[in-house]
Amino acid sequence: MLTIDLKNMENIFGKMKEAELAIGSYYKACSEKDSPENMDFWSALSGAESRHAGYLVKILLLINKSPNHYIYGLDFDPVNISELISQVRASTARVKSLKMAGKDLLLAARDMEDRLLENKYFDSVKSEEKEFVDFLNTMKEETVQHREMIIKKLGTEK
Repeated sequence: MLTIDLKNMENIFGKMKEAELAIGSYYKACSEKDSPENMDFWSALSGAESRHAGYLVKILLLINKSPNHYIYGLDFDPVNISELISQVRASTARVKSLKMAGKDLLLAARDMEDRLLENKYFDSVKSEEKEFVDFLNTMKEETVQHREMIIKKLGTEK
């Protein structure tokens, strides 16, 4: 069992937080530039990503408080998450400059949520600490829900 290194944890959860905030900014840009009837949809997603970023801050505080209660889980790939962040920021810029609209907004959003789930960032650290587990499970469940909401909305787009 490999116990965690606090500096590495700051890197892992810092990158995860950066990704959540970037995706939240993308959703915020979509709420501002997409049609008015979709504003609530995008705003709800943006708010959830901000909450996730807050959870990651709380998780890091929990780890710092009791580092011996945490172990490494699956490998964390900082390059992959950095690429995701860059992709999200580029998509956000395209939305803001009106170079991306309609169904393309949803396709990009689905891809972002897919990457979060497929790369299993939520499994990079393990613990039996209830609060930690609850935060991660909530984030995972909401990410799955976001993906499902986006897919459902894609089905209604022309």
